[in-house]
Amino acid sequence: MQEEKKHLFRSMLPGLVLAGVMWLIKLLETLSGSSWSKYGLYPKEIFGIKGILTMPFLHADYAHLIANTIPLVVLLTFIHINYRESARKLPGWLIFASGLWTWSFARPSFHIGASGLVYGLISFVLFSGFIRRDRPSLALSFLVIFLYGGFIWGMLPQGGNVSWEGHLSGGIAGFIFAFAFSKPSEDETEIEDDLVAEELPLPNHVNTSSSYIYFSPPTSSQNPETPPQNFHLNYLYYEEAEPTQKTD
Repeated sequence: MQEEKKHLFRSMLPGLVLAGVMWLIKLLETLSGSSWSKYGLYPKEIFGIKGILTMPFLHADYAHLIANTIPLVVLLTFIHINYRESARKLPGWLIFASGLWTWSFARPSFHIGASGLVYGLISFVLFSGFIRRDRPSLALSFLVIFLYGGFIWGMLPQGGNVSWEGHLSGGIAGFIFAFAFSKPSEDETEIEDDLVAEELPLPNHVNTSSSYIYFSPPTSSQNPETPPQNFHLNYLYYEEAEPTQKTD
């Protein structure tokens, strides 16, 4: 149990550190008394390309930051538990790819927020389960569908200050990297092996003498085993932009 707690903490730590950096930047912005949105991503302009790296760390307000913090920590924890090797390089690739694609086609306005990264993580976990088809990955896929099933609507074109372009770019990037990182590493394979080793023993009236398993009827001296008895939160992550006129 103690070892499991340590493993869980180690899995949560990267997400907590990344979220902590975002909160520190927001606090510094608040103390400065000025908006740092101008340092975000501005599409199709050279001065705005720096936003590929800065966009995830800048947020319009604390509600925006909180909306991204919770899923960021949760999803990175999932990934560090089940996709240990991929977890080391995935966030960086998602930030770069989603930022670059957003810069290449999005509306002319400053785009800020970690939503592109969050959508990339959702997409990665979702599709990885159906690509790998092992039990831990599939379980996480269905859990993500339950928790964030409404994320698809955030990727559709819409007005206002929602950067659906960032959402869409993140979702596509996560899908692509689910294929790119689809081969499990040795560490990731151990998770499946551990689950198999920890399976409960079969009931005493299960016959496994053949190459398949079948249930033989219990005798009068046997008590029939009681058959086992056989959770929608949708988050909307938004990107608030601060439109400004381009200067010459």
